[in-house]
This record gives sequence, structure tokens and C-alpha cells, in this order.
Amino acid sequence: MTSALARSASGTVDCSPVPSALTITNKDKAAYTVKVTPTGGKEMDLAVKADSNAQVDCKMGCQLSLNGKTQNVDGKLVTITIKDDKFVM
Repeated sequence: MTSALARSASGTVDCSPVPSALTITNKDKAAYTVKVTPTGGKEMDLAVKADSNAQVDCKMGCQLSLNGKTQNVDGKLVTITIKDDKFVM
């Protein structure tokens, strides 16, 4: 999750929007952990709370995995939704 947030030298977290960020919107009443693998980057777990949003840097594209189902997204997609336990574009 560290690539989604910038940490300053003082240790504070910058929660400003990530340029070219992908917003994952969870419409379900359950929280999920999405595995995110940015193109050329390392896999990370992203917690997405119930009825909430999370942002991740996917400017070069990335692969998202939820409950064993994988979705590839390009750097142009700005929002993807979780509904009924799966990704909806």
C-alpha cells in the first residue's frame, strides 16, 4: 500500500489524490483485500472497506485480484467497482 500514499521525511502520510490513480469503489457491505500488481512493480494488498473507496497508483496499468478472480486494467481507467463480490467496470 505504500505506493498509493506518499510518506514525507517527517513520517506523515500525504493523503492527497495520487496522479493517475485508480479508484476502487466497494458497493458491498463487506470489506475486501484486493491484490494489486502494478506493471513492473511488486504485488501489494489493498484494504477496501465496506461502502468505501480506495486509491492505488496504476498509471502504467496493473493487475487486480479479488477472491481468485483477476482483472487487468490500463493506465487510462480511473474507476472500478466491487459489487456482489466481483469487479464491475
